Amino acid sequence: RDDNFTKLFPDGLVIGDADGADDDDQFAVVLTSAEAVAKFLPKEGDPKRLTEDATDPGKNDSMGGSLAGQLVAARLNVAVNDAGLVEGASGSLSDMVLAEGEGDLAGKSVAQVIDMANGIVAGGTEKLKKAEIDIDGDGEPDVSGDDLVSALKSINKSFDKGRDKGTLVRVVRSASADEGAADDDTRKR
Repeated sequence: RDDNFTKLFPDGLVIGDADGADDDDQFAVVLTSAEAVAKFLPKEGDPKRLTEDATDPGKNDSMGGSLAGQLVAARLNVAVNDAGLVEGASGSLSDMVLAEGEGDLAGKSVAQVIDMANGIVAGGTEKLKKAEIDIDGDGEPDVSGDDLVSALKSINKSFDKGRDKGTLVRVVRSASADEGAADDDTRKR
């Protein structure tokens, strides 16, 4: 466990601000070991923004609430899957998309959901609003912190023991398909 963590996250697992704990107006949690992850999880409660940078904050710290906890779990799941450490896994978990039934996030890739969650959790002192992210381009926010927690939970449950829970769909791309355009062939994970 510890060896794999160090290989997968040599600089620590970071959520929130991609450049980690620094002196800007975006905040991050940096978990430096498998033990630090175990002390951080599980996180419960309302999704929250980080209000300060922290390294190995521990379980009793409420930083980020359920959003931070589900985000850490998703980052771990993607890293373990994409590194080929899961028997029977085929392809990249981060490229899989959320199936119908996931509201406005249906059709978004796991990587896109993780990026959205990182952007929200890093956000600073402003309280989370009912909806935060405009994903359909109409200028109105569509996705909330609760929506992201729900999607991340679905991703994490789908990855549980590598079994398909029907949440994710693998989009198969052909070598001749344009960048970003998917073939009609989709498969449940």
